[in-house]
Amino acid sequence: PRSTAPNCILPEKHNQAKKKMEEPLHDGPTCGTIPNAMWRSVSMDHLRVHPLFQPLPEPDTVVARGPEDTRLFRQDSWQWEALHDGRLTS
Repeated sequence: PRSTAPNCILPEKHNQAKKKMEEPLHDGPTCGTIPNAMWRSVSMDHLRVHPLFQPLPEPDTVVARGPEDTRLFRQDSWQWEALHDGRLTS
């Protein structure tokens, strides 16, 4: 099924994402004993130009009033790190 969302991709962003998609995703060996978690992963640049992408707010603007608000912290923020300190997560 096609999305009914408006096409919000700006031409220059689309071209940048297309160039990124044409770059090889993996430049290492294709077999071995160490798993490659990045194999066939979608880049953040590619995700950001998708018309349905909704970015999380900047971490410093989030007011966590309760546990339900912690979902708004980006994984690259110190707040997310602090929430997961000492916890084993996947």
